[in-house]
Amino acid sequence: MRTTILLLFLTTTATVAAQTPREILSQSFTKGRQYLLANQRKAGNFNYEIDFRTGRPSKTDNAVRQAGALWGLALVHQKQPTKATQEAYLQGLKFFAKCTAQVSDGRGLIRYPEQANSTGTIALVGLSLADFLRSKTNLTSAQKKTCQKYLKQYLNMILSLRDEKGHFASSYKNDGTAVGLPSPYFDGECLLFLTRVAKYHGQKDLVKEILESAANMYENNVLAALRIDPDSNTTKGFYQWGTMAYFEIYTSEWGPTVELYGKRVMKMEQWMMDTHAVLKRRRNTAYAFEGLACALEVARLTKNKVAYTRLKKTIDAGMRKLTALQVDGPIPHENIRNVSFRAQLASGGILN
Repeated sequence: MRTTILLLFLTTTATVAAQTPREILSQSFTKGRQYLLANQRKAGNFNYEIDFRTGRPSKTDNAVRQAGALWGLALVHQKQPTKATQEAYLQGLKFFAKCTAQVSDGRGLIRYPEQANSTGTIALVGLSLADFLRSKTNLTSAQKKTCQKYLKQYLNMILSLRDEKGHFASSYKNDGTAVGLPSPYFDGECLLFLTRVAKYHGQKDLVKEILESAANMYENNVLAALRIDPDSNTTKGFYQWGTMAYFEIYTSEWGPTVELYGKRVMKMEQWMMDTHAVLKRRRNTAYAFEGLACALEVARLTKNKVAYTRLKKTIDAGMRKLTALQVDGPIPHENIRNVSFRAQLASGGILN
């Protein structure tokens, strides 16, 4: 029951909610928010996962998924801003700030305790800041400056990890030197972070690098990967992040090439639904639906009624299946409903 799964409920569009009853999604969202807030530790980080039968937190930890939980909290606040979610987000940021070392050139390096340095961690904490600062907040001047300071530091660090082909090193040394081959997950996370900073925070100077990276990532993480394996794990890893980034590019005003990215979103959703066959997968498939929701909106914008209808049905079926995995949720699967659980910390979490 990883906290990052809450993102699923926050990125579906209003049109999805019309097909999947609003009251079900609303109840599920409320439970998910409860889960995140209840599982935030005093230091600001989160319980990684909970045994929903016993209530015992796992001793496992993962820096990238901790950062993903913070992003989830930022999206919760963006959707329904409250004093509690703002305070929780700032406490989470405080945790990562304590793990951050600034080098002399203005980059911020996250050195997560007892974990290898990970590019994805920085990208997701940066993304959380980009989205939190877009939401309705009641920040003091000092709090806003702190958020902006770390946004800039993490942006500088991510840009320093970009190679000549537009991909991103997967790790870095403690002095900030890039190491490690690119990862499709981290590529997508970095690309989404950069697109949102450029689009919503006025950094249009990033557009050239964004479009170069977007093109090369499609060639390598999608086209080349699928030539090797039609159901490529590389494409799966890139899918959700890459699709969200491509949607941001498609809906931008960054020149004539942006139209291409609407087509790429649709090509990737066809792969997810047909070749990867997401609805036939037996385990948690939340990795698919953020991207499919973006494709649904592209279909609406382009008046593609056939694709829109198909996507809507797929998202509705997938969302119902996933919502049924939520502990104490509005439509629990019988395997959850018939299990006695004593753990309030597990309420609102989703089985993985």
